[in-house]
Amino acid sequence: MVGTNDTENPITAKPSNLRSEVGIVCAYKYWGDDEENDENDTSRGTRWSKSRIKLTESEEEDDRVSRLSCWQRIVEFYQHDSLLIDVAISIFIAWLWPPLGAQYCVPGVTAHWVAVIIIFFFSGLGLCISDLRRSSGDFGFNLFVGVFNFIGISACVYYSASELFRIEVLSEGIYHGLIICSCLPQTTNMALVLTQSSGGDESSALFNATFWNLIGIFLTPMLIFYYLTETSNFDFGDLYLKICLRVVFPVIVGIWMRYAITGLAQVLSDEKKRIKVLRERCLVFIIYTTFCETFLIEVDIDYGDFIVMVWFQIIELTILMFIAWVFLRLLFPRQYKKRVFGLFGCTHKSVALGIPLLTAIYGRDKNLGLYTLPLLVWYPTQLIFGTFMAPRLNEFVKYKESKERKLLETAPMKPLTKGNTEKSEVPKDDKECEKVQIY
Repeated sequence: MVGTNDTENPITAKPSNLRSEVGIVCAYKYWGDDEENDENDTSRGTRWSKSRIKLTESEEEDDRVSRLSCWQRIVEFYQHDSLLIDVAISIFIAWLWPPLGAQYCVPGVTAHWVAVIIIFFFSGLGLCISDLRRSSGDFGFNLFVGVFNFIGISACVYYSASELFRIEVLSEGIYHGLIICSCLPQTTNMALVLTQSSGGDESSALFNATFWNLIGIFLTPMLIFYYLTETSNFDFGDLYLKICLRVVFPVIVGIWMRYAITGLAQVLSDEKKRIKVLRERCLVFIIYTTFCETFLIEVDIDYGDFIVMVWFQIIELTILMFIAWVFLRLLFPRQYKKRVFGLFGCTHKSVALGIPLLTAIYGRDKNLGLYTLPLLVWYPTQLIFGTFMAPRLNEFVKYKESKERKLLETAPMKPLTKGNTEKSEVPKDDKECEKVQIY
């Protein structure tokens, strides 16, 4: 039994190391009364130490933030959302003086070839085949995510945008841009980061992002041609030749180098942040030159069309996320971690792959800027929605995990005898938890 001496009892002892009443509350919470046995004292002491560590870390973080100057806070904000800020700045600079990016930077070589090849080469370098094999087991779930993202979204956007175009609410360029955006594959980094923040299935996120991005290289042009047959003028032989040279070949070379050069995988892991920055800078350069060419030839962008497009995408993304969640709930009721990723994987569209792919498809088309504009709106919208939902989805995952633990604790057990080989009855919890079989 725990002694009643004040010097040994943490409740009556003076909490000299705590600096606030929060510590006293933690003490009562983790130590309880002194009628518990010695065996539990060790675990309580551990909890007490952890609570003090958490309190100290929180105070240190508050102190760190309070000591930051205004400039340091601006730098932190930029580092957190550098890609979106760089894209906005590049579009503004392109508007100020279009000839710099449209003529002097030679975008036909630097943006359409060099930058695209660099992006996909490093994509191949970062591709781990063993991770893909481990995550490819759930065929039904992976197929649903890909079909919803490519077929479901593109069909919904096509029919709804066609109605707006028919009643002359949208211009032709924006209308085509919306359809093209809906045919692109899902994001890679954003889906994985949001899945991690939400407590979802990271291996499924990695597999689907990688696999469907590779499939999208070939599937996206087919979908665009299917929906825009009357206006698309594709030479598929020339198109896929350019895609193979700019996209497929760099990916294959990157994969080969990763496994052929000893120690390269470790170097890539150590330089992961720098490689990410390099890929983002190439992406920003492509966007910059694209809008320089758009502004130089003075393509008319009606502000009314732009506002309609923004609201259309916000409403469309909200509806599609709701539909995706309902279908995931119906089809995969017990795989709650996969459902969390599925919400992102079903509705996200990739800028990192989309812009280079559209550049490879449309080349020097004068409307390329209009075609990329809806994607540049969809991307931050899905980021804002995902950031808002991540903590709520994380609570959802924790709630499901706690229900699973309770189910395991309360499940009745039957002793296994020679004459009794029947499995025990386990209560079903609205079909939301994994079925537990206890022998």
